[in-house]
Amino acid sequence: MRVSCRLGVVVAAAAMLHIGGGQATAQIELGGAASVSNLRGGTFGLGGRLGVPIKRGSFGAGVRLEAAVDYYWPSCSSVNCDAIGTSLDVVFQNQVFGQAHGYFGLGGTYQNFKLVRDDETVLDGDSWGVNFLVGSRYAGRPGLLPFVELRWTLMDDIDNQWAVVLGTTVTLGR
Repeated sequence: MRVSCRLGVVVAAAAMLHIGGGQATAQIELGGAASVSNLRGGTFGLGGRLGVPIKRGSFGAGVRLEAAVDYYWPSCSSVNCDAIGTSLDVVFQNQVFGQAHGYFGLGGTYQNFKLVRDDETVLDGDSWGVNFLVGSRYAGRPGLLPFVELRWTLMDDIDNQWAVVLGTTVTLGR
């Protein structure tokens, strides 16, 4: 699994280099999201997003690089536990109809998972993984982009995960 995770990161980096020569703009997107995941039997998470356009095409098509940081509160019996995940994804989008944009992406993730019992750390581990995502964004109001996303993450040492993510981003530049 470790080889496939690294291969996914290499493929994402190659895609960025291949498409990086197109028309880019300074419209950086900053936002937040809430997620529900199957991590450790089910969990809720909150996080932040930063998107940077790499290439913009006609009719709402484009490619962006998206970084995310998420904090999860997994359900763990008899111990306190938390998980922090960071990811970097290459996201390809296209206008579906009206102001709705569909997208899919591929990237890498790093997660840290910690279990504490009676003020003693029982487990403090980390793992690398590969993200696959698909979602939809709505550009109805200028600068405000709400989204819904389904994400599947294949991990090295932690269980593979899925997540449903709801959030919004705000465009910071023109």
